[in-house]
Amino acid sequence: MHTGPLPHAVRAEIYGFCVDEIRRHDREVPVFLSTETPEMWRQFAPRLGMSAGDYVCACGPQCVPGLHRHGPLWQPVETLVQQ
Repeated sequence: MHTGPLPHAVRAEIYGFCVDEIRRHDREVPVFLSTETPEMWRQFAPRLGMSAGDYVCACGPQCVPGLHRHGPLWQPVETLVQQ
């Protein structure tokens, strides 16, 4: 998966700052990482309250305030190996 040009650590620092700022203003608004790596999702899942396979999507025209989670859509291969 290509996620450049910034390395994981830099993207994580940026996401951390953004999540902290969003939570300062609204503790309930869904925040998700869209097309990020499984590693980034695992790192941020506790802070986001959702995972790569169970999240609120905000990338389409049907995305309005109050949407609910998709529910389990898929499970990354990496998590299957760890179980």
